[in-house]
Amino acid sequence: MSTSNQSSESDYHAIKQRFENGEIEKASKDELQRIAILLSRTSAYGSFGSASYPQMCETVRTLLIVRMSEEANKEATRISTIALWIAGAALFVALVQAASSLCPEGLRVFQPFQRLHQ
Repeated sequence: MSTSNQSSESDYHAIKQRFENGEIEKASKDELQRIAILLSRTSAYGSFGSASYPQMCETVRTLLIVRMSEEANKEATRISTIALWIAGAALFVALVQAASSLCPEGLRVFQPFQRLHQ
């Protein structure tokens, strides 16, 4: 066997172990992408057999979709948090403006700002 084949066989064995131990569920997106690349080689089908190979490919594909969905959800949550803070700041400014227009004498806190604009 060549070095490439030996490397592939050891990689295939490691993949098979991850599936048997259930560790595949905890694999990161990068690990799953590497496994998907290894499974796409023509020699992979022969190493895993006709019964388990399609199931392994489908599992890796599904887990990759889950990881990408988790990343997208995390990014959407971060953006939503920023938007919420901006909306809160806008609400605060709107309330201050409304209060100052309703009772300008009552808001002595903002008088230094008024002196600057006169």
